[in-house]
Amino acid sequence: MGGRGFPYCTFINAEGEVVWEQRPSAADAFNAGLASAQKLVALKAELKKKPDDKVLAANVALLDLSGRGQRPKPSMDEIAVHAKVPGVDPELVAKFEGMRKGETISAAMQKYREDKGAAVYKLYQSKMLPDAGSPSLIGYYRYAAEGALEAGQAADALKLIDLFVEAGKGNPRMAERIQKDAESLRARAEELNGK
Repeated sequence: MGGRGFPYCTFINAEGEVVWEQRPSAADAFNAGLASAQKLVALKAELKKKPDDKVLAANVALLDLSGRGQRPKPSMDEIAVHAKVPGVDPELVAKFEGMRKGETISAAMQKYREDKGAAVYKLYQSKMLPDAGSPSLIGYYRYAAEGALEAGQAADALKLIDLFVEAGKGNPRMAERIQKDAESLRARAEELNGK
């Protein structure tokens, strides 16, 4: 009998401090996490020797954020300051920007019950979309369609409903629910068009 939960790995340094946390999905992901943990330990050791090195401090802050799972994270605004330091590792900046975008989208989606999709629709209007293949695509387009309807934007709502249905393809478990939701949303959009 095997477990059904995802593995959770914690990498600890020689002092017993947690350096990196992750949920690796395969050996390659585990190895990448291990390499990142080792890199972070090396950068922190170098930073102890050069505490005034702003680029090094920024790289440490950006890399450290990537390896925080359950541990408290610094604010995105605090880390954004490090991302702007000239000379910082562009790969770490790109990863941070992806994390920040993900958190922004997630926060907007969590407001759905209070704002009926207004925050997600605003993100859509500003062209902030989840990455292709993201598990949040279905909900994102569903909530954005709702937000468009609430804002009286039937044309946008119809586009978003199509994107919602398209995002749901390949998820047979949700096909019936997606179809029902899409029909309901389309009816509201058509009603809005008729006004």
